[in-house]
Amino acid sequence: MVEGDGAPLMAEGRVRPHPARAGSAVRFVAVSDLLVLAAIERAECHGQLEGVLWDRVLEHLGFLRAAATTRKLRPQVDALIAAGDVRQFRRGGSKVWGLTDAGRARLARAREDGEALELPEAPQHRQWRRARAKAVEEIEWLRDQLRSTFEQAQRSLSDDQADPAAWLAHGERVQSRCGQPAFAYYCLHKWPEPVDTQPDTKALRGWSQSLVRGTLELGQGDPVMMASKLRRVRGANGE
Repeated sequence: MVEGDGAPLMAEGRVRPHPARAGSAVRFVAVSDLLVLAAIERAECHGQLEGVLWDRVLEHLGFLRAAATTRKLRPQVDALIAAGDVRQFRRGGSKVWGLTDAGRARLARAREDGEALELPEAPQHRQWRRARAKAVEEIEWLRDQLRSTFEQAQRSLSDDQADPAAWLAHGERVQSRCGQPAFAYYCLHKWPEPVDTQPDTKALRGWSQSLVRGTLELGQGDPVMMASKLRRVRGANGE
């Protein structure tokens, strides 16, 4: 689509955008005002905040974070501010953008009229999907690593002269290796699929990112933190 040709129809919300494929971000394409409002609304909902950073707006629209994207999208958002649908303010020294009551009412009317407001995959859903896929890929390897750690500790039982420091090291390794499959099993069986209308309060965000990056190496103390978080999240599920 040529941006200049499609922009008027996009502004009226009569042309559907080309949403990002699952798990990918795209360069800027013209989107409707209503879709911008929907992205800000979802970003606020998932962030549990009034007003969100500019990068969050881009994420929920499925756009790459780039100066060119900001240069093309910011005038549209500024126009929405002038129209009273969006407000910009500062929180903690940073600029944030949020919907006004008028903006929320405009979205509600559009939905009642059957407008198609299909956003790309939400960041919280992408994180859940990727962590789950990585857990499927890694679970057997994690089990093998844990089994090997147990076997090493078991072999040390026959050594009457074992160094106490070696036993402390065994304990740390076992603790760490138990934490890794614990998180993988959580991703597979206890982390419910998030929905767009609610923030994902069941995510263990730091660990899920580490799992996807292949850097889930739990050091001293981390297994205790993970166990605490797992218990807290499961408690919130009523388990």
